[in-house]
Amino acid sequence: MARKQHVQPRPVQRGDGSIVWRVRFRLISGANPVSETFDDQMQAIRFAEIVNLAGGVAARKARDAAANGESRSMRTALEAYLQHAGASVQPDTVDKYRRTWDRYIAPTFDVWPVEAVSRQAVEAWITGLRETETVTSQRRKTGPPDYLSPKTISNVHGLLSSVFNHEVIEFGLATNPAFKIRLPAKQKKREAVFLTQSAYASLIGEIPVEWQTLVNVLAGTGLRWGEVTALRLEDVDLDGPMPVIRVTRAWKRGRGAWVEGTPKTPQSTRSVSLSASVARLLSEWVEDVAPGELLFTGPQGGRLRGEWFQERVWHPAVKSANLSRNPVLHDLRHSHASWLIGQGVPLPYVQRRLGHSSIKVTSDVYGHIAPDAWEATARATETAMTLALPAVEEVLELEA
Repeated sequence: MARKQHVQPRPVQRGDGSIVWRVRFRLISGANPVSETFDDQMQAIRFAEIVNLAGGVAARKARDAAANGESRSMRTALEAYLQHAGASVQPDTVDKYRRTWDRYIAPTFDVWPVEAVSRQAVEAWITGLRETETVTSQRRKTGPPDYLSPKTISNVHGLLSSVFNHEVIEFGLATNPAFKIRLPAKQKKREAVFLTQSAYASLIGEIPVEWQTLVNVLAGTGLRWGEVTALRLEDVDLDGPMPVIRVTRAWKRGRGAWVEGTPKTPQSTRSVSLSASVARLLSEWVEDVAPGELLFTGPQGGRLRGEWFQERVWHPAVKSANLSRNPVLHDLRHSHASWLIGQGVPLPYVQRRLGHSSIKVTSDVYGHIAPDAWEATARATETAMTLALPAVEEVLELEA
């Protein structure tokens, strides 16, 4: 493997007093040094970045292509891909792609010519991602740092690879340098915590009184955090034969801000029936909510941020409850599903209530907790075959 170079532009003063920027590098490992000179410092910096990640030959080819007007920058490639993707995905998904690019890909590749990005450069970039702190860790500034998870790295790499695929198909790029790059092994998915009724009772007792209605609604409906914090007064119907909450919107990350959008999947737009106890809690709560207002707001009004709630309310309550396993906020949704299944509610009903995109999602997540599932299926088979069993036994006796 070629030895990595670590070059950087250096200012050089000409005879007339003007400053140019020179990058001294090797075209290949062991070769004599050569240099490139730039009038613009940023161009010199970008050239040096390509040398350090992809080598001198790739950097020189990239400069030649740019000089001949044959080059497309990676930012241009991204915008072409987003225009293509926008025909089939939601606008907020396009915004998410752009934010992902700006945060994780642009600092390295944004101004590179597409053809200059080599497989070696992508591998070096992946290595850098493994050493990148999460945004939450950077903000925390205390305790050991948290680095990007293998899942996040896989998602970011997937976007880069998709951009290259589009360049291959639409603009004649020879190969996709991100194709089948080896990625960090994905960590074992965190196991959900299914709270028992007694554990939930211990936990809710530690939640401050002013937040107990919110937590009880989460546990009593299985709504996602983004759904429950987007509820408005008109979404609650407590006067019908069966009190319900209508889920028609959810908070989503937009262009630099949180916006109210559609729920996660088409199936997530749904009505969720309320138990008598949850309906009573809500009937008292909505007395102080004006038409059009959010049911649950932050301390200063507006969207209730999940990060704030977890830090100020949830984590202290979990610690005080001293449970055998510490649940995260989303485990209220898991616990709600487990309570339904424990009472014999069929999985299709659970799927519709939770707003899962398919019964497979529900089965994959919760199928293993169905009580006595093996015994129940055996009993059902026995019942279905009751009339046929005597005939089967008679045939077996004749064959013996």
